[in-house]
Amino acid sequence: MHISNTMGLKICPCALCLIILVGFSSSVQFSSSPYAVTGEAYLFVGEDLRLYCTLSEEFLQNFNASDISFTFQYQTEANTTCVPASDVHIVDSNVAMLIIHNITFQNVGPYSCYVGGPYCHDQYSKDSQYVGVSDDISIEYSPQNVTNFKCVLYNWDEFMNCTWQHPVEYRNVENIKVTTIYAVARDISAECPKETNTSCTWYKENLRLARIYYVQVNVINTKNNATATSLFWFKPFALVKPEPVQNLKIIAVSEESPGCLLLSWSHARIFRNKVYRIKHQNETDKEFYVLYDNLTETNMTICGYLPYTFQNFSVECYPTSGYWSEPVYAGNTTPMIAPSEGPRVTNGSFTSTPCVGSQRKVVLMWQEVEVSAQNGIIDGYLIKSGETDLANVTANTYSATVDIPCYTASELHIFAHNKGGYSQKPAVLVIHPVTVICK
Repeated sequence: MHISNTMGLKICPCALCLIILVGFSSSVQFSSSPYAVTGEAYLFVGEDLRLYCTLSEEFLQNFNASDISFTFQYQTEANTTCVPASDVHIVDSNVAMLIIHNITFQNVGPYSCYVGGPYCHDQYSKDSQYVGVSDDISIEYSPQNVTNFKCVLYNWDEFMNCTWQHPVEYRNVENIKVTTIYAVARDISAECPKETNTSCTWYKENLRLARIYYVQVNVINTKNNATATSLFWFKPFALVKPEPVQNLKIIAVSEESPGCLLLSWSHARIFRNKVYRIKHQNETDKEFYVLYDNLTETNMTICGYLPYTFQNFSVECYPTSGYWSEPVYAGNTTPMIAPSEGPRVTNGSFTSTPCVGSQRKVVLMWQEVEVSAQNGIIDGYLIKSGETDLANVTANTYSATVDIPCYTASELHIFAHNKGGYSQKPAVLVIHPVTVICK
């Protein structure tokens, strides 16, 4: 994506703030001087806070600037904190300056000035006198150049949307204004048709797609008009995101090819150049994996899947240049085929009754078919002796009673069956004849 960025920052100083008086301990004397503490009350993170405490004539009779100290009350706390003496600097005989470098949001709140006995070390000193207090110091992030600028032209000509992010979370968003100006090629610039603090949208009636767009995003602090400006350019047709494919269908190819599925789909923009991508997820996968890429046809036969397993697919569309469309999902289950083998049996898994004449009853017992050999849902079991059907039981039955000869060996075959047919390999039980003992 061809997007370039040219950025600049312009910051204007704010005016000096008025001073208000606050309450204080009854043990502290005070002055009624209304403008004793001055300085900028609205600053940006990382700047230096500078406040000046000026002593009036009534204080200069007994004190000078070296007797000045400052306290600070954080905006959300009731307790007062003393400012280190190392942050207080003498300007002249009646003015001391408080400097706090690289301020943060922890410096928000009012600062008070005292003179005389060090109020910060002895709050009960009768010599400590209140001089004045600053306005609440307000701190904000300076306007920042926007980041992660991204533009998308939807479906070649429907609408275009550019978005961006602010690298900081401004504390007072009501003081932050974002304006977006654009120009197409060398035309006169215009305002964004529909803008928010993080986006600009052009609709079909005001799109001019075959040209280069220049977009300027201004982030303005309305308190002091400080501005950060970012400039980007791009070609809309290089940023197309098509609409999703339609009519995605997945069907089994044929009974003769049970492991094959036919995928077919369509797209509304049949005359636009585009390619397709198929992703696949089977029952054990946690995510989709690319199966085929750069397809130009709108159908695909995919084989090699196990019988009676659910296969999930997605299809996406990509233009000549830009972004993949949103995926469309569909899935299907491959057809059943006959079980690979019969149920599980072990030698001697039967019981026999005494002979009646030349026949006896035998109860056969087995276990279900191995899962990997079922190839579908087992419907039941068929017991045969040669070509003769002896019994047919349902899927949840794991035994059957059959009549067999007493004095000849019997080889019984147990077939499992589902909708795909009977297992080609049955389970086999050989039952030996009854032995006759002559007396």
